[in-house]
Amino acid sequence: MIKNLIKKSSKSLIIRVSGSLLTLAMTILITNKLGVADSGVYFLAFSIFSVFASVASLGLTNEALRQNAYCLSENNYRESRFLLINSIKTSFVSGVCFAVVLYILAGMVFTNIFQIQRLNIPLTLFAFAVPFFSVMTVVSMYLQGASKASSSVLCQFFLTPCLCCVLLLLLDIDLNSVVALYLFSLIVSTVFAVYLAERVTNQLGIKLLSKDSILQAKFVAGTWSLLFIQIFMVLNQHIGQFMLGIWSSESDVALFSVAKRLTMLLGFVIAAVNTIVAPKLAECHKRADHDGMVDVVKSATMLLITIATPVLVVVNLFPGFILQLFGHDFVSPESVLSFRILILGQYVNLITGTVAYLLIATKNESVHKNNIIYSFVVTAVLGTLLRDYGILGVSTAVTAGVILCNLLSWHSSLKRVNINTLKFW
Repeated sequence: MIKNLIKKSSKSLIIRVSGSLLTLAMTILITNKLGVADSGVYFLAFSIFSVFASVASLGLTNEALRQNAYCLSENNYRESRFLLINSIKTSFVSGVCFAVVLYILAGMVFTNIFQIQRLNIPLTLFAFAVPFFSVMTVVSMYLQGASKASSSVLCQFFLTPCLCCVLLLLLDIDLNSVVALYLFSLIVSTVFAVYLAERVTNQLGIKLLSKDSILQAKFVAGTWSLLFIQIFMVLNQHIGQFMLGIWSSESDVALFSVAKRLTMLLGFVIAAVNTIVAPKLAECHKRADHDGMVDVVKSATMLLITIATPVLVVVNLFPGFILQLFGHDFVSPESVLSFRILILGQYVNLITGTVAYLLIATKNESVHKNNIIYSFVVTAVLGTLLRDYGILGVSTAVTAGVILCNLLSWHSSLKRVNINTLKFW
């Protein structure tokens, strides 16, 4: 099973690794060109945008993956097509609505909350990106549900940072133009994702655009739970930037954001393997194949640990050197310690395996939703209590939240699905 998983995930893993390195390169270019303060404003604006974009998808990302895997496992190509069309329509319309809200709130609310006047224009520009990000994410997950892992990873993680890096190298930029470059790159990636989805439907013998009347989309009750999961996952991912934006300075936001993005070097391994695992789990659950799910989970966890452990060792041995790539101002005892605290949480996330996708695939998303909410509350409370410790306090709170969420989801998968993701031998 593990050899088969490696074979099937190798292409998507290579693309995901390349995308992660490009994202890292993009961050390095931004921090070196903008400096600490402006980089902090950019990262804070991006965090706010990410929350709005997540809400705009209305929980359709994981639903598109799960339902498409169900449809194709039963050769129900017509339902697959309707799922795609209605997901694109719904996510785009919703994205436009939330883009308008963000556009209005950019100057009226967020600038006053964070007391940063320079936040207004970047947030206004990011508002235009909301519908495109929403559509691109939903379509990418549809492709993942169709077992087109490489195409999904290419659209979701590779194209946008690749285009951004090229433009950042060619152009002289300031804070606002960085956001404009991101918007342009995102639009190109979204168009390409829709094109790939059209190719998939054509390969299945159906056309994306036809004269047939489009059936009404089937939105299952679990969509709302999936929506809350997405919202609180993004809030957990960016809560550190929000707390530092309110209680500290743009510089601290930049230092924390860079350390957080470096820890995602482990995250890319998890994402790449889960790209293959998620539809497999959905298919096994649909067939009531419990032993198949156990084999998939064990193989995935072993693969995650095997690949990510060397990465963990390298980044822990040379954190100062790695942080220096972003600029001399990003290297300090606090930033190094913050990085090491954050990477602890990522490693726990890794060794607990694919608990999130396991719960979602087996229609236990409401349980996972509660676990994420509990971890968010713990992170917020700890961050408030430790706010006088700056980025170290926030890093500790965020790591505690990550560990709690993963352990709760591990316990839930053991109790409800009878699969111990920690038992990978």
